[in-house]
Amino acid sequence: MFKLKAKIYELPEFQTLEKYLHQNSTIRISGIYGSFLSFVLNYIQEVHPRPQLIVLPDGDAAEKLVSDLRIFLPENQVSYFPSDEVVPFDKGIFSPALYSMRLHALTQTIEHSAPILVTTPPALLRRTPDPESIQQNILNLKVGEEFERELLLEWLVESGYERVSIIEEIGQFSARGGIVDVFSFESEYPCRIEYFGDTIDSIRYFDVLSQLSTEKVEQIRLLGRTPEDDETSSLLDYFPKESILWLDDSLRLSKQLDEWWEEAEKRYEEKRGELSIASLEAHYVPLPILREKMDHFQQIIHEHLLPKEKCDVVFPTTAPAMFQGNIKLLIEHLKKHLSPATPSERREIYILYEDSSTKNRLTDILEAEMGIMPPVLLEDGEVHEGFYLPPYHIEVLTAHEIFNRLRMQRKKKRVRISASLIRNLQTLNYGDYVVHVDYGVGKYMGTEKITVAGVEKECLKLIYADNDVLYVTLDKLNRIQRYVGEEGFQPKLTKLGSVEWEKTKDKTRKAVENIARELVELYAKRLASEGYSFSPDTLWQKELEAAFPFEETIDQHRAIEEVKKDMESPRSMDRLICGDVGYGKTEVAIRAAFKAVMDGKQVAVLVPTTILAQQHFNTFTERMYNFPVNIEVLSRFRSRRQQNDIIHRLAEGDVDIIIGTHRLLSEDVRFKDLGLLIIDEEQRFGVRHKEKLRQLKTNVDTITLTATPIPRTLHMSLMGARDLSIVDTPPGNRHPIVTEITTWDAQLIYKA
Repeated sequence: MFKLKAKIYELPEFQTLEKYLHQNSTIRISGIYGSFLSFVLNYIQEVHPRPQLIVLPDGDAAEKLVSDLRIFLPENQVSYFPSDEVVPFDKGIFSPALYSMRLHALTQTIEHSAPILVTTPPALLRRTPDPESIQQNILNLKVGEEFERELLLEWLVESGYERVSIIEEIGQFSARGGIVDVFSFESEYPCRIEYFGDTIDSIRYFDVLSQLSTEKVEQIRLLGRTPEDDETSSLLDYFPKESILWLDDSLRLSKQLDEWWEEAEKRYEEKRGELSIASLEAHYVPLPILREKMDHFQQIIHEHLLPKEKCDVVFPTTAPAMFQGNIKLLIEHLKKHLSPATPSERREIYILYEDSSTKNRLTDILEAEMGIMPPVLLEDGEVHEGFYLPPYHIEVLTAHEIFNRLRMQRKKKRVRISASLIRNLQTLNYGDYVVHVDYGVGKYMGTEKITVAGVEKECLKLIYADNDVLYVTLDKLNRIQRYVGEEGFQPKLTKLGSVEWEKTKDKTRKAVENIARELVELYAKRLASEGYSFSPDTLWQKELEAAFPFEETIDQHRAIEEVKKDMESPRSMDRLICGDVGYGKTEVAIRAAFKAVMDGKQVAVLVPTTILAQQHFNTFTERMYNFPVNIEVLSRFRSRRQQNDIIHRLAEGDVDIIIGTHRLLSEDVRFKDLGLLIIDEEQRFGVRHKEKLRQLKTNVDTITLTATPIPRTLHMSLMGARDLSIVDTPPGNRHPIVTEITTWDAQLIYKA
């Protein structure tokens, strides 16, 4: 983004802003639109580096600004400090992750010389720990330095950490020999510290679920817990007097502060008996004191509708052109303003993208639609919103706005683990049946500490037949799986020291070999038959994919590429897409269906329920709205007359994609040229329906979508008879459902 930044910072408005910055007086600004705010704040940091506290009216805007600023500045220089309450004195949304985020922001502010902290009015009012208390509770450790293990354990206990066998959440630590695992109060991931004597030999982040290392680092910062009675300060106390206080839409901010304080007074009187605080002022900073403290800083006040005569700096930014995913509108816009009829219509157009795949997609579409690559400037570093500067004819567009997709913050990749393995001890209950790979079926009876060769170890206690006991050390946890069987069924415990378990494994192995032989013969016939080889992606295919309103996950992207490769090969595809609900399996099916339609083939989407058929119909229709694809749904929601009409048009080839329940398997349903069959939740169909499916699938490419594959289907995929794609990475910004049980509160419901 170097060219764009240099171009914008040459504008006279920025020179005026710099002049006022050196005067250390209040600066009034207007005219900032969208992500242009991040350019302004970064400019201030470049020409006059000082701590900045940015106050925005809402949390969504604050998080977007932090994401935009991290394109220009190091991640540890920019932080978001969220409110820990939905309404005053409510902890309904409080969570360890939120607590961690708040502490992390405070710690970063203390440790960086010119931090930028973004927050909201409720968080500004809330009391915070004293900065000195935070500073005294910071411990920095480096690889290669000497720091006695016992001293570290002592510090952790004194700093409020809980000692556990295996850590699972913030504020916990465990110690095993020369290894100390710590989940710092302000960290997103736990760290593993390995000692060699009294010297720190290595430090690594690791995944909580799998306990596997994810990243090796040279140093780590640990933060001790700050007692609640230390929350006597305000956020403003973390900033020296030379700091800049940016108030965005100050009138609205002031109103929010007043309304929050009034609501706090009201709820404090209502809940006084339930609260453990001595006074309202012990929880929130009184408004007069807060405003007095705010006056100590150089304030930059941005008002969207402030008259020009009352402004020190006016940035002439407006909204850019909007296309809503319509590529034709984009092409018309580029033609109009890159080769205009009059000089006044000419614009210098920048398109910001996030990754190389988006850039390549843009380039392919523009070259195909316009014949040659137009003189637009493609720049790496995508912000949330574009903007337009009319006096200077500079327009900034973003790829996600062009394609009408959401811009997600990237998450660190989680380590993939098997769902059947025991992830941690809390997933096991006393008396649960488990299977040890080497010793067979046993019963979990808790943990015990035993001494072996003078060393005390914590072990799992497993009971087998005749009350024989097997102790399994925690480092052998991966040898155990939870017993999975019919609900209520109690398996027979294996006898230790006998050949019973080996015979069971041998018998199972032979049965698997027999099934495998049958399946190999069955699928060999399928592989030997010639299938249809689909064409490479068309321009419309690229436009459809670019219009996906979300960011593809790594697993989703891989599954899409595997499906396309199968479709373009001469053999018939038979692929199982396995992934949890909401992980993006439907989007894989949509792209495959569109690819088939582009080659003139028909697509059948078979689902187990009428409701799901209607949902898929709505989703497919919405995604392919801008393309000439005929989509129909065949279910009991359609009248007999409508069903007959759809079946007739399907046989004539006038329906491209048909979505339906088992009604699609009826004798009267005929296809003119079926090229792709998509089955959602195959395990929900009966034996008779599956026999009909086998007739349909003879020479037709097939995709099966499922979150819970039946053992036979999964086994065929694992042994290679059917191809398998696993989508187990959750989409970016996907939040888990949090259930809170509270008393009736009309205000809380209103805020939610």
